[in-house]
Amino acid sequence: MVTIVDPHIKHDSGYQVHQDALAREVYVKDDNGKPFEGWCWPGTSSWVDFTCPEARQWWADRFALDKYKVCRGFSPVAVLLRRG
Repeated sequence: MVTIVDPHIKHDSGYQVHQDALAREVYVKDDNGKPFEGWCWPGTSSWVDFTCPEARQWWADRFALDKYKVCRGFSPVAVLLRRG
């Protein structure tokens, strides 16, 4: 199995990853200092600010085995980046 990971996070009050991203302020911000909101296939989404070292570490931590339990051992991951 290959897990597909998109670099955006859906806005959903019941989605723990989104809530944690808000609390840790790791999203790209708009001109007013609020998390930038855009639309992607799951709906309203925000993007992690990979220019910020703390945000990069937060994102990397999402894939720690204690948080990212896809399978034991080898877990292939494909990261989709859309340019355009």
